[in-house]
Amino acid sequence: MIAEYKMPVSFGLNCFTLEGKPTASSLLHAFQEAATAHADEAHVGFDELISKGLIWVVTKIKYELTGEVVPNDELELVTYPIPVGSLIYQRDFYIYRGNAMLVRASSQWCIADYQTRRAVQTHVEFPGEYTEKRAFPQGIQRLRPKDLIAAGSRKIQQEDLDKNGHTNNCRYADMAQELIGGGFENFTINFAHETRLGDTILLSSGPGMAAGSLEGGKMVFAVSVS
Repeated sequence: MIAEYKMPVSFGLNCFTLEGKPTASSLLHAFQEAATAHADEAHVGFDELISKGLIWVVTKIKYELTGEVVPNDELELVTYPIPVGSLIYQRDFYIYRGNAMLVRASSQWCIADYQTRRAVQTHVEFPGEYTEKRAFPQGIQRLRPKDLIAAGSRKIQQEDLDKNGHTNNCRYADMAQELIGGGFENFTINFAHETRLGDTILLSSGPGMAAGSLEGGKMVFAVSVS
């Protein structure tokens, strides 16, 4: 038995850009739902970890559209956990219409101390055999945004928060979408620093790139698209 999790997924019309591409946040939300459900099923989800003072933290996500996703289509999302080491965990995602792959994606995670937010060495197992399949064998690149132009700011509101009381990662994708505009075939995001209610994120953008930082220059997120 392969260590995997499958779930049906569909994207409404409001999940698409004017160019007819699914928004980055709608895809990231679907990935997040599948990862959460699989972790809960394997008894390594939020409730189990927080009881030990630990949480899952995602650090990078990358996706590529490999087919056409259309509104309200009945699709299947499949996700595979991939052990990388004692500090880094990887999880890949695929969205299919029948046997046709429409989206491939990869994410990088760590388990962190809830109080300090520092990564800790752990050993988490999902039931089943791990697949050798890799969405992106070359991994997810580290983004180093430069020569971007200031593009306003965003103050974090209550509706932006996740169950940890920090900004939901999908909100950063929304910010990048607003800054860059258009629809994306390829999307990569790095998460560098968490934000909380009332924090102000200073936004910047350039051709195919967007970033957010705190006053003082500490980067919050960086995005590259094409």
